[in-house]
Amino acid sequence: MKSTWDEAKPSHFTDLCQEVLNPKLSSYGLSSIKQNRISVVFYNGRLYMEVSYWLEDYPCFILMVGIGFCLDGCNNCSKLKGIGINYAMAENGVSFDTSKWMFSTKEECRNALTYVRDTILDKYAKPLIENPNNLDKLIIKYLEKREQGDQDSILRHQLDKARQAFKLGQYQLAVELYSSIDVSVLKSLDLKFLQSAKEKLT
Repeated sequence: MKSTWDEAKPSHFTDLCQEVLNPKLSSYGLSSIKQNRISVVFYNGRLYMEVSYWLEDYPCFILMVGIGFCLDGCNNCSKLKGIGINYAMAENGVSFDTSKWMFSTKEECRNALTYVRDTILDKYAKPLIENPNNLDKLIIKYLEKREQGDQDSILRHQLDKARQAFKLGQYQLAVELYSSIDVSVLKSLDLKFLQSAKEKLT
């Protein structure tokens, strides 16, 4: 019978990371400098790679691999700027097959780590480690996309509130909300709502 992850020793994840990944990452010039039950950080003096999972995903975890720059140096790696390796894969047109990264037992964790070592690292991590400038550009691109995504989310929220206010007859609030949004992004329906709200207030 397979043991479940909560029956495993806390050291299982870090032990497996060292066993499966350390030889490969050592060849990249990365060595393990920081670890706990759910995370191991490898470092080369400038770049880091973090292998981790979230306890909140119990009972089925997803292995995560992050890569980027350590901003505080001194083998501390408490301030990191990086991306998930899945983003680098996506930029190369490769979809993220979560089934290959999932685990619930020690053996499944070993399989996931082995898959990453044999299939992912040489193709998508090693080129970035060998060319930090490309890694930096990729991180900047990711951060710009995330910021745009945050702005889009705020815009959608504002539009939803404005539309709801109009439908509830709260015309003053609808006008205020619509007026806070760049008119160039308003759809024809929103422009009609705005105009109608203004007319009802006059």
